[in-house]
Amino acid sequence: MQEHDYSPEHRNRKMSKAERGYAILFGMVNVVNGGLVALIGPASEELMATTGIDDAQLGDAVMLRGLAKLGGLLLFGCIEARNAKYDRAHPQGSQCIVGPWKAMQVALLLLLLSVLILSLSTSPGHVTAALIMQGVGYGMTDTGAVALANSHLSQKQLVQSALALSYCVGASLSPLFLAASLSAGVSLGTSLCMPMGIVATLLVGFILAKSPGDMEFDANSYDDAGAVQQTHSNRGLRLTITLCTIYFCLVGCEQGLGFAASIYAEQRFGRDNETASLISSLLWASMFIGRALCLCFAGSRISPWLMLIVSVLCCVIAALFSCPLYGESITGLWILCSAWTFFIAPIYPTGLALVSQEVGSKSTSLLVAIMLCGSAGEMIYPAFIGWFFEERMFEMFPVLFTVSSCTALIVFSPWMLYQKRCSCTRVSNSTADDGL
Repeated sequence: MQEHDYSPEHRNRKMSKAERGYAILFGMVNVVNGGLVALIGPASEELMATTGIDDAQLGDAVMLRGLAKLGGLLLFGCIEARNAKYDRAHPQGSQCIVGPWKAMQVALLLLLLSVLILSLSTSPGHVTAALIMQGVGYGMTDTGAVALANSHLSQKQLVQSALALSYCVGASLSPLFLAASLSAGVSLGTSLCMPMGIVATLLVGFILAKSPGDMEFDANSYDDAGAVQQTHSNRGLRLTITLCTIYFCLVGCEQGLGFAASIYAEQRFGRDNETASLISSLLWASMFIGRALCLCFAGSRISPWLMLIVSVLCCVIAALFSCPLYGESITGLWILCSAWTFFIAPIYPTGLALVSQEVGSKSTSLLVAIMLCGSAGEMIYPAFIGWFFEERMFEMFPVLFTVSSCTALIVFSPWMLYQKRCSCTRVSNSTADDGL
């Protein structure tokens, strides 16, 4: 049997040109996802004017997009599981007809059609249909980019950090582009031609490029590491349950804050639109800076689990500091939108990188489960916050963030102790071997 090296040096070997090309391609997918998701807010007034959709109908459409994203996540997970089963049954045979690479192409086609329908929409039904298609495509491409990068590329922590950062880039730039375009008198349909062209170009790139599974560098992945993965199966399952809870709590809070920060500033403190927009921009800027620093530290001597526990601890501290200030002034909101958002930024990419490190490339089903819990939090937390606002329970807003951050810390503490015990065991075994 061929010997394989599963040391950290092997896992973090220098990326080849082909791997860097695929990493850029997957990053562009996340830029598109972030840009399309963030377009709805700036385009809402224009959509209301051209289609007659009201606030309640638009809110329902956004909720349906969240449900559709969950469906897209599950769909890609089923395709990946079916493809893995087919590969085991036909180790030397032909490839599965609908594999992950083909699923990415179909998802990008759905995104392209959603932008086209949105640009031509004349009724609330068109907007709803476009957002549902966008949600399915978003869920499939989001999961697909992470799963394919995890399965076939080295430098996993670096790649996952870059993918998370690219989402922030798209979410930050697209509202600025659309606002400038609409203020210049350009119609919404014409303004959407540029994102439509970007999605079409990306789709052509995926059609012309080979699947990363067909490339030679895939031979250096974990695909044959059955014994190693069996050793870490229980450990990977415990880690997955821990991260599912953390992602549900903190990723849900992250999306809830993005949804409600500007609304809270206007309703609770009577601030004008300019201040509310500034707070929203600060949120995305803090997220961008946090993930950029995470990208800088990726691949260094700082391990993913250490970066994750530091981020969770800092989230708890920032949330606790914001609570006594929240009801009295807008300072608490500034703290949440700057410090808390900055500290939560590394959690999403670092958690995925940690699963890759502990389990290996056959961790796709675990990654899908973690991302699914994060998506569930993205839907539930904004609904809770909206209910708080409707009942004028503004004081519950910071309490929700504090409780969620503390829950994540409590859930992650046993894993930290387990990691410490494993490290001590490895040191003891190494010392014993040196003595022999």
